[in-house]
Amino acid sequence: AGQEVYYSTHQFFFSARALYVIVFNMVGGEENTRLDYWLQTIKLVAAKAPVVIIGTHADHIRCTSDVMDGYNDQITRFKSRFKVNIRGFFPVSCKNKKGFDPLKAAIVATARDPASLLRVPRPFTLLDRFLTAERVFTVPPVLSMDMFSYLAHECGIQSK
Repeated sequence: AGQEVYYSTHQFFFSARALYVIVFNMVGGEENTRLDYWLQTIKLVAAKAPVVIIGTHADHIRCTSDVMDGYNDQITRFKSRFKVNIRGFFPVSCKNKKGFDPLKAAIVATARDPASLLRVPRPFTLLDRFLTAERVFTVPPVLSMDMFSYLAHECGIQSK
């Protein structure tokens, strides 16, 4: 759904509780990456969420060190312009598998960093466990509002 016709629907799928991975083809040139669009969208919906940027086709003849430096400079400019939490730029090649080890390490480090992703408060994780267990015993898996309110209260979630 990267086509322009779907852009207006993207906002419905963005969340502050996510790691965003932006992937683009480095052979297309800086003007064709749409990095600015994606970073602006993330800024509007989830400015503090971590972002990893991946440039593909690093093995292509046109992806020289000057081209890589240009993308690094562009991402540095975007970082200060959009004020988003860019965790790194990773050029990769699917042909020779170059660049995947540092990318994997960055994703794992980000996922393990408690400060990088918002955590779900304990009462809500308890409620999720209750609801998952209840689904096994209730056919069809439907709860009344009273039962849901009771479970939420038992988990420490107060209604307003």
